[in-house]
Amino acid sequence: MSRYTRKTKKESKLHKAGKIGLTAGKWLLEFLNVIIEAFPDPLQPRYVYMRGWPDELPRHRIYGEVKRMKNRGWIEVAEKQGKKFIQLTEKGRLELLYRKLQAFKNSKEKKWDGGWWMALYDIPEHGRNERHAIRDALHLAGFYLLQKSVYVHPYKIPDELAAYLKDAKLLEFIRFVHVDHMDGAREIEKHFGLSHAIKRG
Repeated sequence: MSRYTRKTKKESKLHKAGKIGLTAGKWLLEFLNVIIEAFPDPLQPRYVYMRGWPDELPRHRIYGEVKRMKNRGWIEVAEKQGKKFIQLTEKGRLELLYRKLQAFKNSKEKKWDGGWWMALYDIPEHGRNERHAIRDALHLAGFYLLQKSVYVHPYKIPDELAAYLKDAKLLEFIRFVHVDHMDGAREIEKHFGLSHAIKRG
């Protein structure tokens, strides 16, 4: 049996539906996240058998969410011997990565090393859509606009951002640089709620 068809630890946790306010939509999003982790290459999507859902969630609700996400173009569905298999579409992968970016921005489990990550991008004038997409992704990840086409962030670049930019075919337009010191950083430190007196290490 393929390791991708066995129930992962994350799926096992999902089966224990001890979460308050768990809904079919939340569960299905977590299930789709498992697919992203199992198949990180967007060029090689795989159909995955839907299983491991909590007993507290009626199947008709989950299937209703499947239908809704299919209608939005996020997933494709196949059925074999009465069992449903799903796979993420390119649009669905981008949607999930976009949501994971937002989760990173709101996360409190981040440590500052005293340095700064700078995002610099250069896009031709005709690439208006790409420019807006990069700005939107950086903003969602919590980056601070330092000047035109230059954003800054105190924490390590999240994997979710790199994955989103790669899948959206935007990574070629942007560069990330880490600097140990930046003049006039007081205002930016205040923006991120950081202590000016913090020591690295």
